[in-house]
Amino acid sequence: MFADANSTKPVDGVAVYLIDTDGVVFTASTNCVGNFYVRPAEFSPHYPLWVTMRTGKVQRDMESPAYREGGCAACHIDPRSPSSAGHVYMIDDPTVETLPPSGCN
Repeated sequence: MFADANSTKPVDGVAVYLIDTDGVVFTASTNCVGNFYVRPAEFSPHYPLWVTMRTGKVQRDMESPAYREGGCAACHIDPRSPSSAGHVYMIDDPTVETLPPSGCN
């Protein structure tokens, strides 16, 4: 998870809501390098899966459901291309939206 589309600054403390086709919601949180991890014993979703991310007053919803494997990196690698949505970020316009302060050093 990065601050904006052009940034490589990681964002920690983002609540990542994973919602499966049965309406089951699992919440994960990004760490100091902007990643999160869910063990299969914690959440085994029935696909498709929808994703919403929230931190402070900023919320982003994934534009389409995930139908594939559970790893986000399969579709979210740089650079953005026909086979990749590019990296995940929180802010569309840094002149309008701001993120809460980081809890990381």
